[in-house]
Amino acid sequence: MKPHIDNAVLSPTMTGVLFGTIMTLHLLSIFKTYYYYSSSSPPLSSPPAPTRHATAVSFNRPSLSLLLRSLSHFGVVLGLCYLCEFHPPNFHGEKLYDRDMFFFLTFLLIGCAALTVKENGPDPNYTPPKSASSTPAGKEIEARSRPKPPPDSTVLNRDQTEEWKGWMQFMFLLYHYYAASETYNSIRIMITCYVWMTGFGNFSFFYIKRDFSLVRVLQMLWRLNFLVTGLCLAMGNTYILYYICPLHTFFFGMVYATMRLAEGWNHTRRKVRYKLFLLSIVIFLTWDLPSPLFSLFNSFLSTSPCIGAKQGTLWEWYFRTSLDHWSTFLGMCFALNYPVLAVWVAKVESLEPWREWRVKAAVGMPLLATFVWWARGPFMEGKLLYNASNAYLGIIPLTTYIYFRNLTPYLRSRTMSLLHTIGKTTLETYLLQHHIWLTSNAKSLLILVKGYPKMNFLVVTAVYFTVSRKAYRLTMELRGMLLPNDLSFCLRSLSVMFLSVLASLAAAAVMTDFGSAPCGVWSVFLVSISSGIVLDSLIERRLGPDSREAGSGVAPRLLPHVSTVAAGLVFATLLSAYMGRSAGRIEPLPFACSAGAARGRFAELQCSEESRDGLLRAQGLGSVAGCGGYVWGWEEAEVDSGCRFVARSTKELRDTLAGRTVAFVGESHLRNQFYALLRLLGSTSEKPPGYHSDMRETVGSATVEFYWKPYVADQVEYAREWAKGSEAAADVLVLGNGQWDCLHNPTHFEDYKASLHDLIGLLEELKRRKGIGVVFVTPPTVNDSRLGTDEKKEFMTEEHVHDYRDQQVLTASTVFDLFVDFGGMTKERVQEAYDGVHYPDDVYDALVQVVVQSFDWALPAKEASSPSSSPEPGSMGNPILGLFMVLVSTVSIFCMDSYLGLGYLPSLFLSDAPRHTRLWDEAFSALHKKIGVASSEVNKEEDEEDEREGLLELKKIEATT
Repeated sequence: MKPHIDNAVLSPTMTGVLFGTIMTLHLLSIFKTYYYYSSSSPPLSSPPAPTRHATAVSFNRPSLSLLLRSLSHFGVVLGLCYLCEFHPPNFHGEKLYDRDMFFFLTFLLIGCAALTVKENGPDPNYTPPKSASSTPAGKEIEARSRPKPPPDSTVLNRDQTEEWKGWMQFMFLLYHYYAASETYNSIRIMITCYVWMTGFGNFSFFYIKRDFSLVRVLQMLWRLNFLVTGLCLAMGNTYILYYICPLHTFFFGMVYATMRLAEGWNHTRRKVRYKLFLLSIVIFLTWDLPSPLFSLFNSFLSTSPCIGAKQGTLWEWYFRTSLDHWSTFLGMCFALNYPVLAVWVAKVESLEPWREWRVKAAVGMPLLATFVWWARGPFMEGKLLYNASNAYLGIIPLTTYIYFRNLTPYLRSRTMSLLHTIGKTTLETYLLQHHIWLTSNAKSLLILVKGYPKMNFLVVTAVYFTVSRKAYRLTMELRGMLLPNDLSFCLRSLSVMFLSVLASLAAAAVMTDFGSAPCGVWSVFLVSISSGIVLDSLIERRLGPDSREAGSGVAPRLLPHVSTVAAGLVFATLLSAYMGRSAGRIEPLPFACSAGAARGRFAELQCSEESRDGLLRAQGLGSVAGCGGYVWGWEEAEVDSGCRFVARSTKELRDTLAGRTVAFVGESHLRNQFYALLRLLGSTSEKPPGYHSDMRETVGSATVEFYWKPYVADQVEYAREWAKGSEAAADVLVLGNGQWDCLHNPTHFEDYKASLHDLIGLLEELKRRKGIGVVFVTPPTVNDSRLGTDEKKEFMTEEHVHDYRDQQVLTASTVFDLFVDFGGMTKERVQEAYDGVHYPDDVYDALVQVVVQSFDWALPAKEASSPSSSPEPGSMGNPILGLFMVLVSTVSIFCMDSYLGLGYLPSLFLSDAPRHTRLWDEAFSALHKKIGVASSEVNKEEDEEDEREGLLELKKIEATT
C-alpha cells in the first residue's frame, strides 16, 4: 500500500516546481538578453515596463518576457509567504493585547490621516464649456484660463468608498495583530460594510455598464481569487480559511444572477423592484427559517474538520454567510435607489438653509436615535449574542455612517488620501496578513527583530504593505495580459494555466511518492531547471532563432543555460542553508522537547510588550507562561529545535482536551495541580469539596480527575487495578509522591525504593498497552521554618524530602513522557511556602503550564472515526428578525429610499421635503440617456399594462353600475 501523501508537502512542492520552472525561463530570457545583444544594439527581448492595464500577451519574445517577469515576481511573493510561515528566522511570536498601544495607534492613524485631507477628483457629471475659439492656439489659451472642475461631491463617491475601506482595513488588521477581542463587535460591523459594498458596487456596475459577458465574470473572479488561489497552492491551505474571498465571490454571483435573469427588467420603474423583492424572499427562506434549503444548496461541502473549519466546511460556510446574509442585498437596494437619492440631496440642498437643515434633521434624528438604541443595546452584548443579531441590525450603524459622512457638500467633496491609499489594496492586505504580517494563519506574529516589539512591528509592517501593493499590481497586470476582452483568448489562457498546474502537480506527486520531497530545495531545483530548459528549447523552436543569436557559435549559445544553472545553484544553496537553520511553523511539540519543558525560572513581569520583551532580553528567556506578578519563564531554545514553549490559553487547552480525561494521582501538591488545571480550563466553580478524597469535574468536554493516593504503595495498587481494565481510565496520568512516605514511614526508605521501582514498571506497561501519557512531578522544596507540627519538623524537612526526590530523579527521570523537578522550580520561592510545603496558586498555575506542554506528545492520537459534533445549518436563523428585514427592505425598495424608509418620512409631514417616489423620472431619465437606455421605451410596456388595468377597472365599475 502506498503511503499517504501529505497535502502540506505536496502543495508547496507543486508550487515550487511551477514557479521554479517559470523563473528558470525568466532567467534564460535575461541571460540571453545580456549575452546576445550589445549595448549599442537594443535587445529584442527587452520588455516594456509593466502597467496596471497591461495588453494581452502575444507569442513573441518581448511579450513573453514581460509575462515571465510578472509571473516570477508573483512566485517571489508566494515564496516569501512560504518562508515567513514555514521557515521564519525566529520562533513565531505570541499575540499580547495592549489596550494602550492599540488605541494609541488608532488615534495616531486618525491624526496622520487628518493631515492628508484633499479634494476629490473632478466631478464625473461636470461638463466643461465649449470652446469659443476655432484656432488651436485660442483653444489652448481658453483651456489654461478655464476654471478648475469642481471636486466630486456625489453621495458615496469612489474616493469616499476607498477611504472608508482604508480605515476599516486598518482597524481590522490592528484587531488581528493585537488580538483585541474586546473590539470584536466593531470589527464585525466593518466586515458587514465590506459585504454591503459588494452589493452596492456590483449592482451599480451591471446597471450602468450592462456587461454580463463571461469575460467580465472571469475578470471579476480573477480579481477576487487569483492571489488566494496561489496562497492555497503554496501553503497547502483550504479555500474556506480565507473566508472573505469565498464570501465576496458568492455574493458577487448573487448580484450577477439577479441582474442577469430577466435582464430587460433592470431599467424599468417597478419590475426591477419586484426582482429584488423576490430575492429578499429567497434569502429569508434560505437563512432565516430552520429549513433544509441551505444544506440542500451546499450539499457538496464536507462536514469533516479541516484547516480553517474545525467543525467542517458546511458549518463554517453557513456561519460566515449567516453573519452577513442581508448585507449584499441591502447594498443592492441602496444602489437601485441611488439616482433618486442623488436628486433628493440636490433638491434638499437647493432649499433655504433653515428649510434644508430642517429636512436633514428630520432624517438624521430618527436615524441617530436608532443608532443610539443599537449602540447601547445589541452592540454591548457578548460575541455569541451579538453574532445572532448582526445580520439584521448591522445595517443600522452602516446607514448612520453613510448619512452623516455625506451630510454636506464639503464633507462629500473631501477625503483623507492616507486612508484612500490603504483602501486600494484591502484584498491583498487581508490575505497576506495570514502569512507575512502575522503567521500560523493569523494566529501568531512574524518576528524579524527579536526582543524589540515596536521595532519589529515597524519593520514587519513596512515589508507587509510593500508586498501587498506589489501583489495588487501583479494581479492587475496579469489579468490584463491573460484575460483581455476576448473570450476565446481568456479560455485559452485559463486552459494553459490549468494544464501547467496539473503538470506541476503530477511532478510533485511523483517526487513525493518516490521520497524526493525530503530533499526539499534540491529536488525542486533539479526538476525546475530541467523543465525550464526543455520548455525554453520548445519555445525557441516555435519562435525561430533570433538573427543575432543565430550568428553565435555553439559555446556562446550555451552560456545562458550555464549561467541560469549557476544562478540556480547559488540560490538553492543559500536557501537550503537558511531553511536548515530557521525556525519552523507552529506544530505540536515533539518528545525531544521534554528535557527543556521545566527549564527556566520565575521572574516578575507586567502585562505589556515592553515589559515582556525586556525581561526576555535581560534574563535570556525564550517565553513566559503569563503576565502580572511572578511568572514562569522558559529558557530560550535553539531556533531549529522546534521547542517553542508558550503559555497555553483556555481556548487552546479546551480544544486540546476535548473529549479527553486527565487524572492527577497523589498527595496535596497533585491536588493543587488539579485545581490549577481547572482554573486554566476556565472553570468558574468553587473548589470541589473534599480534602483527602477523590474529585472529578468536567469543563466543556474535558474531564479532570483527582485520586487521593498519598503513599507510593497506594499508587502501585491503583496502577494494578487500572491495568486490569480493558480500556484506559484516562488519557494522561499526572502523579507524584514522596512527602507522605517521608512523613509517616520515615524508617522504610528501602521499601519506598522498591515500591517506586514497581510503580515505574506498571506505568511503563500501561503506556505500552494502552497508550496513555504519564507525567511525574517531584515534591516541592520544603520551607523548614514554616512547618507547623513537631512530626513534620522531625521527619519532613527539606533534607529528608531531598532524599526521596533524588531517588525519583535517579529512577524515573528518563522513563515517562515528562519528568518535572518541582523542587528545582520552587527553590527560589521557598520562602512563600506558607505552611512549609504548600505554595500560592500562581506557583501551581506555572507548574500546570509546564505540564500541559507535554500534552503535545503525551496525549494518545484520536481515532479518525470519531463522530463530528458540528451543529446543523439553520440554527442561526431568526424568523421574526428575518420578516422584519423583508419588511424594511420592501419599504426601501418601493419607497425608493436608500435610508431604509427614514429618508421618506419628512415628505409625509414637511411640505418642502421632496418625495422620493416622485423623483424617478428626473433621476433616471438623464442616467438612462447617458448609458444608452431610453426611459420611454423601457417603461412603455409597464405604461401599457397600467392602461389595460385602468380600462379593466373602468369596465368593472360600469358593469356594476
